[in-house]
Amino acid sequence: MNIVIRKGNYEDVPSIVTLGTEMHEESSFASFDWDNDKVINFADKAVAKDNFCFFVAEVDGNYAGMVIGSVQEFFFGKDLELVDFIWYVRPGYRNSSVGAQLIDSFIEFGKEKKCKGIYVRIGTNVQPTKTAKLLSKLGFISTGGMFVYKVN
Repeated sequence: MNIVIRKGNYEDVPSIVTLGTEMHEESSFASFDWDNDKVINFADKAVAKDNFCFFVAEVDGNYAGMVIGSVQEFFFGKDLELVDFIWYVRPGYRNSSVGAQLIDSFIEFGKEKKCKGIYVRIGTNVQPTKTAKLLSKLGFISTGGMFVYKVN
């Protein structure tokens, strides 16, 4: 298994939309609207903007996962944080090191940007216990949980 983690580019956008669709369909977000054009615009922005972190994972030339986040100032001060928008690994690659390698790249990006905090959320309800264990193993500390109040 040859795993390659690299920065995303414009050529990746169609495949990223496919990965995003897969994540959406299997997650707690499945009942929410999906807009391909909006996702394409978001992916284009992730490629173009310096404050965006965008990595893809390929295994033997096939897309296996991605992580996208952005650097921003905390709302209460000028220190920087890196926050994920999406971290997704296709089911067939979840028992490999793909997820860990994506997060390692995410962490390095945050360090290079001089972030004081690097945040990964578990909001999809896809294997949350296993995901939390992996994040803990990679040095993350749980600071709470994500709660959702669904409005009809």
